[in-house]
Amino acid sequence: MRAAKGGYLTSSAVLPVTVGAIAIAVLRSVFMPKYGDEPARFTAFSSAQSFAAFIAALYCIALCSKGLRSSVRIPLCALLAATLFLDGSRIWAIGIALVTLFALLISDARFWVKICGVGIAVAIAAVLAASADQVMAFLAQHAESNRIAAAVSAVYEGDVKSYGLGTYKFRRGLDAKEIGAITDSSPTQLLFGHGTSNGALVITGSLFKADLDPNRLMHNEWLRVIYEWGLIGLILWLMFLGSLTIFAARGVQIDKNGNAKPLLVYIPAFLLGLAGENIIAGAGNAVSVGFLLLIALASISHRQPRPFFRERGVVRISLEPAVSAGER
Repeated sequence: MRAAKGGYLTSSAVLPVTVGAIAIAVLRSVFMPKYGDEPARFTAFSSAQSFAAFIAALYCIALCSKGLRSSVRIPLCALLAATLFLDGSRIWAIGIALVTLFALLISDARFWVKICGVGIAVAIAAVLAASADQVMAFLAQHAESNRIAAAVSAVYEGDVKSYGLGTYKFRRGLDAKEIGAITDSSPTQLLFGHGTSNGALVITGSLFKADLDPNRLMHNEWLRVIYEWGLIGLILWLMFLGSLTIFAARGVQIDKNGNAKPLLVYIPAFLLGLAGENIIAGAGNAVSVGFLLLIALASISHRQPRPFFRERGVVRISLEPAVSAGER
């Protein structure tokens, strides 16, 4: 925030940050390919999902940045989208699709350009649907090496148990457990919640399991908020998200440079991510770093110009020759 306030951090920083993030991911993949829980995924020294969220935040900045030329922005967005595809995060892949559509709708482009953009997207979808067999055959060839391709192939085949949908069935089972625990709660528990970290009781029956973080067992943060914090906590959480949205929207209105627009277009992807990832529990990880970067850039839009202070005790002497009344 202080760097943004001092003018040291601008949206143009997305270029070196992107280069650095991808370089670290390449180094990890080449020299430490077995590092982490999912070494096959393209990520840096963080979880693949956290890295995908960070890449999505950089994508929002690159997409909306007015400090970069179009000849730089377009290849940069393509590079970030390709990085996310290699990472294999399905939920954040859907997220950047929402980001792109939302950014187009609120952009300064003419209305006919927006209509054409939506029309082109529909036409591409129609072409892909018409040639579904060929597209699916191509994706099936890459399904073993890429989670997104595997997910599309699994959805097309209607196989909810395949590798392509990963832990989808398992997570839906956890969600059903959590919803059942919420409906069985007493009125007091519904109002005030069961307490932070107590969501682990729903999943494992104990708060103290070896090698398990109780804050990372409930993967749906919306259900976690309701169960652990209750309706009061949910209201406070929605107020925080609402104030953040208003903060970004007002920044877009008052700042023609668009410093707050990346945060505004990121919010739909963030809300979607809350339904499948442990974002709240991950303070200090790549998710929160990208989120705070967007908030810091948005704060530039609300930065007030320095007030003018009149100097005391200073006599200004003009060196220009005096002009008489007759010469005027």
